[in-house]
Amino acid sequence: MKNKVYLFCLFFLGNISGLIGQEHIILDNIGEKVNSELRELAPIVSPDGKSLYYMIYGHGENKGKADIWVSSLEDKDGNWSSKKRLPFPFNQIAYNQVMSVTPDGNTLMVRGIVENGEVFPKGYSLIKKTKDGWNAPKKMEIAHYDEMNHGVMYSSCLSNNGKILILSFREEKLSNDLYVSFLEENGTWSKPQSLGVDINTFSIEFSPFLASDNRTLYFTSDRKGGKGGYDIYVSKKKGDDWTNWTEPQNVGQPVNTEGNEMYYSLSASGEYAFIASTQNRANDYDIFKVKIKEEQKPDPVVIVYGKVLNGKTGESLEASIHFETFPDGKEAGIAQTDPKTGEYKIVLPYGKDYGFNAKASNFIAISDHLDLSKTADYQEIRRDLKLLPLEIGTTVRLNNIFFETGNSALKEASFSELKKVVKLLEENPKMKIEISGHTDNVGSEESNLKLSEERSEAVTSYLKSQNIVSDRIVNKGYGETKPLSDNNTEEGKQQNRRVDFTILEN
Repeated sequence: MKNKVYLFCLFFLGNISGLIGQEHIILDNIGEKVNSELRELAPIVSPDGKSLYYMIYGHGENKGKADIWVSSLEDKDGNWSSKKRLPFPFNQIAYNQVMSVTPDGNTLMVRGIVENGEVFPKGYSLIKKTKDGWNAPKKMEIAHYDEMNHGVMYSSCLSNNGKILILSFREEKLSNDLYVSFLEENGTWSKPQSLGVDINTFSIEFSPFLASDNRTLYFTSDRKGGKGGYDIYVSKKKGDDWTNWTEPQNVGQPVNTEGNEMYYSLSASGEYAFIASTQNRANDYDIFKVKIKEEQKPDPVVIVYGKVLNGKTGESLEASIHFETFPDGKEAGIAQTDPKTGEYKIVLPYGKDYGFNAKASNFIAISDHLDLSKTADYQEIRRDLKLLPLEIGTTVRLNNIFFETGNSALKEASFSELKKVVKLLEENPKMKIEISGHTDNVGSEESNLKLSEERSEAVTSYLKSQNIVSDRIVNKGYGETKPLSDNNTEEGKQQNRRVDFTILEN
């Protein structure tokens, strides 16, 4: 008898220790302010996690059969505000749906196309915020999409950087597959290409969601081995090949049930997901929130946010935000400020060194720089960006110019910044500028003056090599004589080591 009790205790303790190590995951109905006896479907959470868009079928205020509604995050406890139906120009077709929202919240991708009063349910449009509200939906021109799409069920997802489009539609087989399309320089989208056999099967694949890391993909499928009718799956892209993926994994319980689960959406933090689920009830969809299992989370990213300001007056400005990778200068994405407040948000994956700046008519950008080449945890970083008036006397610091330590050799990462100066001079043919080199106070005054002159000359030489005539450029070295900050700190010294340019004539 004692042996039996002893064995039972070992079995019990062993199971308890196993349970202690497991993560306790709960699927949480987000409440009656969002959910009702009607069908709530297709949740899309904004990258900052503060807005939730979704479809409601059969609501008395709807203009279509299903319209877009929105709720806002009310507090840190995860409570959501009462639902509000989106006004015109949204909700113009029978089945209205938000497919994606940009990190700044200023652009929504929606289902359907409205042109000259005519409605086309296939395809997608972008609706952008203006000072007076929202502009009319603008069709997304996707090469060969109409001739490739032979189905009636279709969905899509736009990446946070606005350059990658994941599509679900039926082309040749009897069920939907997933495809990728890329933004072209002229603003149109490339011909969709299949994500390949790693993702697509003879079953249905739809409601794709590409996480903020641009490599973790969540989607819905009714493939064999699922928990119920439609289940959520996750896969990660291997390298740069969009047909090379890890084997899709069923996200498991409690998300997937014997019923239907679809439209998995998560914010940039990667902590929680929102899904539409019947939770074993026939076609009675509600929206649920669930903590994402560690092994199913996307790679961490950074949200960079702030305001675009007039560097002379301090007033907020409407502008576009352009970010690129170093040292190749490749464009990583474009965002828009809020037209009224000048606020912006962008999402940057780790693994790259980034430069970014704001652009607006009759202003010159002061570039910023953020090195995210080493992976860390999710974080949010504030960086206000300044624009300076395009006028005589304006001095602009070239933040993204880099030299080899202790000499005047320009690093490759500098060329993207210098090309912006070339473009400015080309667009303003009467402009003359002074290129000024500056140092901190480390070393002798004589050596610092010499180094500042050599660095100024290096920048001038590059501009001349790009066909900017020499009489439009004056180069000077000031050594340590014009500090911007105190040289007693490393941060101050870094501020003082710089190259800038001043507009002399225009």
